[in-house]
Amino acid sequence: MKTHGHSCSVDWSIHVRIERLSLDPFGSFEGRHLAFRLDRRFHLVLGDNEAGKSTTLRALMALLFGLRDFSLDTEGHAKARVEGYFLTEQGT
Repeated sequence: MKTHGHSCSVDWSIHVRIERLSLDPFGSFEGRHLAFRLDRRFHLVLGDNEAGKSTTLRALMALLFGLRDFSLDTEGHAKARVEGYFLTEQGT
């Protein structure tokens, strides 16, 4: 997997949970912070049309795989930014 031009090895046997996503700015979001409950094993995202469900998914993909393929969400944002906080089984 490549992240921001750097190679990293990934141990796919480790379970990782998303704790938080911050989108500032990304797509139509500015200063948006999403928290996910760590005591749940599954999260279902619901919302009206144009509420940002697909944008949030693209933000997560951009965080994991890089921003370069997400021009629709970064257009007009000189410094599109996605931040994520993850928790592994080891608590990091």
